Parts: sequence; structure tokens; C-alpha cells
Amino acid sequence: MAGSTERDHSTAAYAILGLLSVHGPHTIYDLKGLIEGSIGYFWTFPHSQMYAETKRLETAGLIRADAEAGGRGRRVLHVTDDGRRALEAWWRREDGGETEIRDLGLLKLFLADPADGAGVAELAARQAAAHAERLALYTDLADDATRAEPSMRAAYRTVDLGLSYERAAVAFWRSVEADFG
Repeated sequence: MAGSTERDHSTAAYAILGLLSVHGPHTIYDLKGLIEGSIGYFWTFPHSQMYAETKRLETAGLIRADAEAGGRGRRVLHVTDDGRRALEAWWRREDGGETEIRDLGLLKLFLADPADGAGVAELAARQAAAHAERLALYTDLADDATRAEPSMRAAYRTVDLGLSYERAAVAFWRSVEADFG
């Protein structure tokens, strides 16, 4: 591990290690798609960060890259034994239960002109609609979860919180719309 410690790596690095550990070897391009269809629903992961993080992980000996057989010769990423140990240590590390809500609608609501009730009601209606769409998506994912392999049980439990959050968000924004409409 070239002298690195678990604290030397970003959360994005552990997300990459975890996805490769759970889903097996992937190219960076394939990892992007995997992120969009899984953790991307609840953890923002800028694609621009992917190349830098995989390079750091490779330099640290936590992943290795092999040339793709045939095709375009893309690099296929694999978790090393050191990578699995680092992931395990990170997974078991106390994190204090930190939660971050980065909701652009909440920021806009906080900064809204208090005299513009119609504008706030319009914002709330747009936000309620957006959260209702996400709720429908999570409902579909929850249906998929009933058919998921047992090895994916923990991963699909994240959908339960997504459903609860989106229901609460829809109710919240509808109440804001009612207050200002």
C-alpha cells in the first residue's frame, strides 16, 4: 500500500473499491454506468473524479488495471487483496452517522424572497413534481428488489430509505406550496 492509510483515501475511492468488490472487474466506462444505476441515486459521484481516483488507487496498490481482451483495449479494473483490506477497514470505521443533504430546492427555498409568495409556491410545485418522479423511480426499484439475488439484499435496502425520503419530500414541498399558494 506504499505507506498509505485508510484516511488517505476519499469516499469516492472507497465507492470505487466497493463497487469493484461487489460487482467484479469493470472498465472505468462501465463503472460510470454502474454508479448511475446504483449509488448515483443517493451519493453524488462526479465522473471527472473517476480517472483521478482510479489512478490514485492503482498507485496505492489497491486496484490493478489489465488491458481489456479484444475490443478497444480499455483498462479493466480489479480490486487487489490490499484493496479489499482497505475497504473492510473503512467499512468498519466509526463515521459518526454523518448525513449530508444537498438539495438545491432547499437552498433556493432558504434564499427565497419572502415577499414573493407566488414564486415560492411555484418552486414548491416544481420540487414536489421532481420528488414525485424520483418516488416513482424508487417504487420501480423496490419492485426489482423483490426479485434480487440474496447477495444484493443489503444494497436494495437503500431503496427503502429512498422511498421514505421521497415520500417525505413530496409531502414537505406540497405543504410549502399550500402555505405560499
